[in-house]
Amino acid sequence: MVIHDTESLLLQKIKIGEILFSAGILSREQLNYALKTQELRGGRIGEVLLELGLVSSSSLVSALRAKFLTQSADLYDMELSSQVLGLLPLELMKRFEVLPLSREADRVFLAMTDPHDQETLKKLSFYLNRSNRALVFSV
Repeated sequence: MVIHDTESLLLQKIKIGEILFSAGILSREQLNYALKTQELRGGRIGEVLLELGLVSSSSLVSALRAKFLTQSADLYDMELSSQVLGLLPLELMKRFEVLPLSREADRVFLAMTDPHDQETLKKLSFYLNRSNRALVFSV
């Protein structure tokens, strides 16, 4: 899925399911089915789409990247050091759905399900005593 800059600005206001529909990854029927399933089960639409097998994780990450205008991380191809993982306690990683990926002198790169969650980013910056940069990943 290739999305150009001006399209990305418009996509910020569009829901993930609509981005996937517009890209031809989902049919309208599949999207409606996923939305009904989400209504019954709860959870995020991306999680529902993955559970139903309607989208691949790479398609979902591409849509999230477009929506949030951010980079994405393929966690399967990354080697995470215990030193970086030790930056946050497991409890915080679970609560905020975040994973530290790498660290520079004044910044930590984080994989998050919602990279625009400013409240979480502020709390993590305070805890880490560093600025941070969020990347998208799918759960």
